Amino acid sequence: MNLDRIIAVRNNKTIYRDGSCSVKVFENGYSQPEIYREAYIQSLMRSIGLNVPKVRQVAEINGKTAIVFEYISGRSLADMINTSPEKCEEFSEIIADLQYSISQKKASIRLLKEFISDRLEKCELSEQELNELTALLDSLPQKDELLHGELTPQNIVITRDGTPYIIDWEYASQGDVCYGHAATCISLLADGNNQAVRYYLDTVYDKYSIASEEIVKWLPFASISLSAGYFGNKRQFLLDHVHSLVSSNGGKI
Repeated sequence: MNLDRIIAVRNNKTIYRDGSCSVKVFENGYSQPEIYREAYIQSLMRSIGLNVPKVRQVAEINGKTAIVFEYISGRSLADMINTSPEKCEEFSEIIADLQYSISQKKASIRLLKEFISDRLEKCELSEQELNELTALLDSLPQKDELLHGELTPQNIVITRDGTPYIIDWEYASQGDVCYGHAATCISLLADGNNQAVRYYLDTVYDKYSIASEEIVKWLPFASISLSAGYFGNKRQFLLDHVHSLVSSNGGKI
């Protein structure tokens, strides 16, 4: 494989272009079960009718494990927002509609609250914060809606004909779609796209009758879950947000 062309660099992951394929190479920190699970979930999502790149194989490359999947020719929604900020409202609606379309599909995968509980145990929290967040999590509903878990502009690729493809299914689970909305909002905030959050919440309320108050309840858990995949200022923003939300007993966007 020719891994000279880098498409993206994430925390402990590098994605390359190799002809008609994308190759996601995992560094230390990811176990074999985690990598194979991500490949399985991506294949499963494609099989139930979502626009997801086809997984070709899981391979060993230069001593590292990689997922090889179909390359989707297009632009990330993040790039489109950066170059055409005047279309931010339109782009925010695309994300909200994709979130809804995912939640309408059915697949038997890990439960959201179990995933969050595991993240809570591994996060940098005081005993009081852990107790408060555990109690809050217990009070929230465990639904079976399908969630991407990190539906951000970076994980949406728009082809030339306008078809959106969804990538990076590492955080997928079954739970309350309000968590999915919270994860999108906190990621947009971490990237400084505050106006996009406003448009996004308005769209979710107007089209799907979900009030921002229902989404806010999930914000600390979305921040904790996503912080594990980021580094530097973005990770610190997410962790600071968790501490702030707990100390203010809920907080507001």
